[in-house]
This record gives sequence, C-alpha cells and structure tokens, in this order.
Amino acid sequence: MVLVYAMATPHPQYEPHFVACWGRPGQTLLFGGSVLDELTAAQIAIRHAANCHAGPRPLPVRPDDTTARAMVVERLRALRPTTGSRQISIGVLRGDLLHIQRSPKWLYETLQHLSHAEPELVRMRRAPRGYPGAPDFELLA
Repeated sequence: MVLVYAMATPHPQYEPHFVACWGRPGQTLLFGGSVLDELTAAQIAIRHAANCHAGPRPLPVRPDDTTARAMVVERLRALRPTTGSRQISIGVLRGDLLHIQRSPKWLYETLQHLSHAEPELVRMRRAPRGYPGAPDFELLA
C-alpha cells in the first residue's frame, strides 16, 4: 500500500507532502519533505507502486492517546543528542504520522505537555506562535 499525505500548515500552498509505502512488515518507506507538492508526491507514489513487491497490508489500528504519547516519547528519546541539545519541530515525527495517526496540532500540544512533564527530555525554546510546524522545542542530552 502506498499512501500520499500532507502535513497541514496555516498556508496550504506550503503544505509538505509525503509518500509512505506500508507494504513491508516493520518498515515504512518514506519519501517527501518541505518541497514535495501533491502532484510530485502522487507521481512518486505511482512509480513506487508499479515496482514495489511488498504484499498488501491493512493500515495500523489507531492507537489510543496514551499509546500515541508513548510512541512520541520513544521517538524523541531515540533522537536525543548525546551532548548538548537539538532544536526540533513536529517535522521530526513525520515518519511516525502513519503509526501515530494524529494531527500536527495534537503533536504540537503533546510536545508542549512534555516540556512541562519531562523537562529533562524536551523544553520549549520560545513562546509558541500557534503554528505547529515552528521549531519551538529543544531536545536535551
């Protein structure tokens, strides 16, 4: 299964699009980024689907909020720098969106919550601007 999806932004003309191949167990191939528009993403999906030999699989079951939050924390711990800190945005979780199945707003609010609940892991860098894609967080070593 090859999916095309976008990460919502306040400016639809700048929505980054992604292509995910969900056909291989334990692996999701991801193509995309800030410059991939919907047409290009669709073309990549069609080309990939024509040559992909992965078997069909259903979409993962949408996890409950507690499980989804745990998935976010697990990913952040994996991305944690060994020294210093690392500026991040919710874009670092784009590869996990298929599994988490939550909106960018939910991810942003979760990072805000974690900055208070787990300040040794993540902190807010400045006051939020109300835009989920803003790099307003910092992962700590």
